[in-house]
Amino acid sequence: MDRQLRWLSTVIQHNPNDLSAVDGILAVGERLSVPLLSSLLDQWGLKSRPVDSTPLVRTNSNFGNARIDMDATTELLSAWFRGLATSVTPVVTGFLGSTSDGRTTTLGRSGSDYSASAVAVALGAHVVERWTDTDGVYSANPREDATAVHLPSLSLRDAIRRHRETGLGIHPKALDMLEEAAIPLHVRSTHSRQRQGSWILPHLEDRPAQPCKCDWAVIARQSAF
Repeated sequence: MDRQLRWLSTVIQHNPNDLSAVDGILAVGERLSVPLLSSLLDQWGLKSRPVDSTPLVRTNSNFGNARIDMDATTELLSAWFRGLATSVTPVVTGFLGSTSDGRTTTLGRSGSDYSASAVAVALGAHVVERWTDTDGVYSANPREDATAVHLPSLSLRDAIRRHRETGLGIHPKALDMLEEAAIPLHVRSTHSRQRQGSWILPHLEDRPAQPCKCDWAVIARQSAF
């Protein structure tokens, strides 16, 4: 943590306007929070390991809104996953990647959705769980529109359409990626874990009757409606 903060101070003082440096600055929050969460899980008896996704998620050099190279990323993630002990739960930074020459990139607004979906697709997860501060997906932003209706389920195709029309707060590349791989997205609330949230599914008839009891899932945290 001290090393990250010293690096941050140096960049801000000497190179604050370089786009790659800006992405490095934006990455600090993720890199500091993941070890804290991993430590908390260890205290709760769940053996975990903090993982910096920067060397595992390969992107182009469009700093601030980078695009993931899925072929390279799948190869990197697969090699990493094969070496991971089955008894360990990895806590992986979201929102981050790197170029082929090792420069840190960020994936844009809601980039943690995008990186979580990339991990899910690369490793064949059964579901992506997206934990946010509202109980799933609504027809509009419930903080701004009192008539907003909770949507218990919708298709990935419908979610993509709604995002283009009004925005869902979910990274559009994540939705495209999950639709192509036929991986469902379960949006749930950190404030009301007993509620079912919303299922965004490859096909509406696939909706589970209860939260997924899968072999494994990719869990993303996000703050959006």
